[in-house]
Amino acid sequence: RHRIAQELLRVLAEDDPEVSRSLESALGEAGYEVQRVSNGPEVLEKAPALGPDVILLKEVLPQLNGSAVASLINVMTSMAQVRVVLYDETLRGDEEPPARYSNIRCIRKVLKSREPAAIVKALNALLSR
Repeated sequence: RHRIAQELLRVLAEDDPEVSRSLESALGEAGYEVQRVSNGPEVLEKAPALGPDVILLKEVLPQLNGSAVASLINVMTSMAQVRVVLYDETLRGDEEPPARYSNIRCIRKVLKSREPAAIVKALNALLSR
């Protein structure tokens, strides 16, 4: 089993219990151990102790957005091997991810959706390399 720290927004419209359950269920069925946290600072506080293989981050987070969290993960020596999959639902259609994402070494994949099937597929591809 892989360990993954899953980041889900728990504030405003994104605090959808159905979405949370479906993501956690899909990841669990795919063999991932999931630890959820509720905001950017909590990722930075808990992830080093959890030692995840991958952190699934949402871009729009309370207190600190996903790309800012990823930038800070980049400079944490204890997190040097962690890969980040970031999902940004503000991206539409064929729109390319912003350049700011390509400048963050630990971000290995940017998704435009939080659809469980797309996330599981991206994680499986990333971890099979």
